[in-house]
Amino acid sequence: MPHTITLSDATFTMLETLAKPFVDTPESVIAALAEQEISNRAAGSPHYHALAPGGDDGIQRLDPDRHVSLTHAKLLSASFDGTDIHRPKWNSLLDHVHIFARQRVGSYDALEKISGAHIRSGRYDEDGFHYLVDADLSIQGVDSNLAWTHALGIARHLKVPIRVKFEWRRKDGAARPGKVAILEWSPSNLAVA
Repeated sequence: MPHTITLSDATFTMLETLAKPFVDTPESVIAALAEQEISNRAAGSPHYHALAPGGDDGIQRLDPDRHVSLTHAKLLSASFDGTDIHRPKWNSLLDHVHIFARQRVGSYDALEKISGAHIRSGRYDEDGFHYLVDADLSIQGVDSNLAWTHALGIARHLKVPIRVKFEWRRKDGAARPGKVAILEWSPSNLAVA
């Protein structure tokens, strides 16, 4: 017996990004995702599994490249190159990463080559940009998905570990409302990849 479900615009948009034009329907995309999730759980996939006993029970470890949407995800903790970020938010994580990277690579031009974010040399306080005094650059604020993508890209380029723990808020459009998950990458992942 068919069932009718209602999807938020945000969820439907995510499904559209996964669909093959002129081939997939919302149902075929959802079915493929459900089949993959069932397969991952049965195989104990490293892409999505619960932490081992003694860890954070019930917290999911997500593949840093193939994670679900971070829309409405609130950062609970974050670290970059082993340094914890005090009271992290997605954009403060991105700020920290850019300050660190600027110090590591030395010049604005070198940083611009490795950063996927919109940055400008010096102070610029319009169009959603804010100034980072310690890096002498301005960076445009982004959503949680882009913050993770840009921070991960710089971590990989600099070969330093990055780890975030977050919780999806209980809102329409959140991938897993109320659930907690971890995304992390370290240079040791290079040996596995």
